[in-house]
Amino acid sequence: MNRRSLSFTLIELLVVVSIIALLIAILLPSLSRARHQAKKVQCMGNLRSIGVAMVMYANDNRQELPDYDGVGCYGFRISPGRYQRTAFAGGAIGNSTYPEGYGVQVVLETGQGARVQTNGLAIPPKGGRPRYIAGDSKVYICPSNKGPVLIPQIWPELGNGYSFRCISAKGAMNIDKLARHKPWEATLVWDNFSQYPGRPGFKGPFGLGYTIDQSLRSMPHIVSSTKTNADAFWIGYFVDGHCQMNLLNH
Repeated sequence: MNRRSLSFTLIELLVVVSIIALLIAILLPSLSRARHQAKKVQCMGNLRSIGVAMVMYANDNRQELPDYDGVGCYGFRISPGRYQRTAFAGGAIGNSTYPEGYGVQVVLETGQGARVQTNGLAIPPKGGRPRYIAGDSKVYICPSNKGPVLIPQIWPELGNGYSFRCISAKGAMNIDKLARHKPWEATLVWDNFSQYPGRPGFKGPFGLGYTIDQSLRSMPHIVSSTKTNADAFWIGYFVDGHCQMNLLNH
């Protein structure tokens, strides 16, 4: 009796592999879009949480947002208590710097202007719980924002991926006045893609050395498979309570 072979022929194997490859090619773009959509939704949730906390702060402080001096004279600071250990444009800043004790994150944690202990941590309000949002909360980290190109690994280390338009060199900004600004000037918080943080533990401003060069800027979110800045956008939370996607330079 001739035994019938139970193994696949080469042709059958190639057909199966081809079908699997075709299915992967069809499904991968959909999976990628779903992943980017999920990150966009999470980012909007983060922005809304921070924006609502800023509005709550304003309601408790005569409609005034955190002032220029109270946030350390800069709209993008690292998470309270962290050191800045990575090289940025303008030179390396090592562990000899002070830990961060300024910024909007400190103000929203303490409910008041920035205060610094010897260890650089914000002094929490009575009871030890944050007044609005803890300074090291995960809501300050956009899941898509990897920072500038070439050195993307640094952004999560900073503990913050968002910038704030709550400051003014002329003093505190009234939230009602901000609501009367042009739409693109009425953002409270947005995905940062243009600024490095200032030196931890020091008040700014810090000059152009803390602005990311145009050629190194990486937009946080993308809307197509080309993954170019022309097809990318940042998200902002506006003073009227809505989130909006904004293309590059818009």
